[in-house]
Amino acid sequence: MNKPGLLVVAPIIKFYIILIFIALAGCASTGSYTPEGNRITNVEEAFKNGKVRLTCKSFSCVSAYGYNGHKLKELHDNEMWHDLVISVVNIGFNIDLAYYYLGISAEKLGNYDAANIYYTLALAAYISPGRDSSPDRCKVLFINNCLGFVFPEDAQDGLERIKHIVEENNTTGIQKAQAGVFDDFDSGLRVGKDHYGNLIGFITFRDSASSVINISTTSDHPQLPGEEDNNQVLQLDLDAKAWAGVLHRFENAAVDTWTPRDWRGFDGFSFWLYGNNTNKYLFVEILDNRKSRLASHGAELYTYTFTDNFSGWKLITVPFEELARKEIGNDAPNDGLGLSAVHGWAFGTLNTGGSITYYIDDFKILPLKSQPISVDRNLLSPDRTDLRYRDMDLMFQLGGVDAFKTLHLRFDGVEDLELFMQTYYVNPRPDLISSAIKSLPKSAFVKRPNNDGGAVAFFSEVFTANSAMMPKWEREITKLDKTTKAILENAIMVSSKGGVLKLGDHHSPAMNDMYWAAFFASGNKAYVDRLIEEFKNFDERKDQNLFMSGGSAMWSAAWNATRHQVVKAKLEEAKTSAEDRRMRELIERVLALARPDSNPDAFNDELRAIIQKQHEAGVW
Repeated sequence: MNKPGLLVVAPIIKFYIILIFIALAGCASTGSYTPEGNRITNVEEAFKNGKVRLTCKSFSCVSAYGYNGHKLKELHDNEMWHDLVISVVNIGFNIDLAYYYLGISAEKLGNYDAANIYYTLALAAYISPGRDSSPDRCKVLFINNCLGFVFPEDAQDGLERIKHIVEENNTTGIQKAQAGVFDDFDSGLRVGKDHYGNLIGFITFRDSASSVINISTTSDHPQLPGEEDNNQVLQLDLDAKAWAGVLHRFENAAVDTWTPRDWRGFDGFSFWLYGNNTNKYLFVEILDNRKSRLASHGAELYTYTFTDNFSGWKLITVPFEELARKEIGNDAPNDGLGLSAVHGWAFGTLNTGGSITYYIDDFKILPLKSQPISVDRNLLSPDRTDLRYRDMDLMFQLGGVDAFKTLHLRFDGVEDLELFMQTYYVNPRPDLISSAIKSLPKSAFVKRPNNDGGAVAFFSEVFTANSAMMPKWEREITKLDKTTKAILENAIMVSSKGGVLKLGDHHSPAMNDMYWAAFFASGNKAYVDRLIEEFKNFDERKDQNLFMSGGSAMWSAAWNATRHQVVKAKLEEAKTSAEDRRMRELIERVLALARPDSNPDAFNDELRAIIQKQHEAGVW
């Protein structure tokens, strides 16, 4: 059966990626171990199973935690649970608030057993021997280190919430879903009835007796990409006059009771569909909560419609946020898409215009994606005479990045900072660097942990090119908050060492981020050369970090080649001069992704397939 993974991306400067799923799966921490004393190598697995133990109490961990304290709080407040987990585990500091962060992240992501463990550990850290458990423990040197949290009450409240959730789930028979395939059709299509005579399991629906639909499983079907031998798929043979389709009402083992599933903490679902290119409307629905003890199914429906405008297998991905409520007069609740008690799914079609066959496989629940940085991209109104850096889309329409050479631009603070940095090399404006420095504290570079490498690289190049202005800029830096000041002091240090290329031979998506930022600041093509060299690591299948570095370099190069002509020209030059055949093939692949009729994001499908394969093989 085909089981593609999910690649989750979180933009940093906008034109390159961080693979959050892989960061969860692959980051090794310095102060986090399993209860058995083993270093954690798969953060996601350890976290969701309640296996993370924060063991570091050294001065370095205290410093790292203190330095990142407000960043962690920011992630908490923005409900960026995956990022929060990564940051806490990577620091590894043994403190009650860190365990509380793990607890509430697990709770919000629906891992209730793990949440119970972490909340309990938060309480243990609070009253552990050698710790000050007085009511003012959060105040050390007149600083509130708990950032508004109250201990032990917040941890106790968390345990109480988990207790009620588990009790409710046990009462209603709700099962907590796990990310991955939940319907693969390899075990047949079971059907039965609940106590009130409602059909449950796999059943069909249709508009009238004149419509025909039959469902079955079969291994005799068009080959699904990457499928295993004897893979069974769902086959729908139908002739719909108005509408018809298939339902899966989630059932227990005896097929006599509904077994709703808790889908909270997930991003959406996906499934494979074999299209017939009929241009007919199709729909897929989920059955959310329902009124219990009903003689009818009574479930609240949420639907997603799309068009059969493709031939062959296609992965259909449905984010929960794109579902719309559907009223069918079945006395269902009307309380919004809660996802705490999903009772099933449905797939159907409108008038087919005759007999047709569809194949479906691998309904899959998708993990929560990290939240992207929001950027104001308002286009120009016709009567505006001035331009802001944020007017990115229109500027590129006016002539690509070269438009910045002639347009008179106005810098209006943090919302303009990102594009200002991405296009600086085309039209260097050292007179605006003071404005950029003042905007930095409110930017994503400061507010998101592990996100400051791009700012360090960018400003290091600007500082190198404008040494005469450094006294002024250094005075402005001294007035900034501690976090922002540290970023810019690191930029000064990198500048003094000769720039990012002098930092050593490192391979990672984060290092690629720094190369791009340094290029945007300077226009130095040596940074593009370094990124092209990284392409060779795309073929790496043992070292996960090297593969991530190669894949992200190719993706970001394709993306930037669509808007930066100098990047595209450098790729063409590298292709011509490449002596290694495989390197030439990789460069050609990137150039193909950068064509106007292509989309670099399509490369993500290939990356996610490789990641999933290596995980399933136990290599990564």
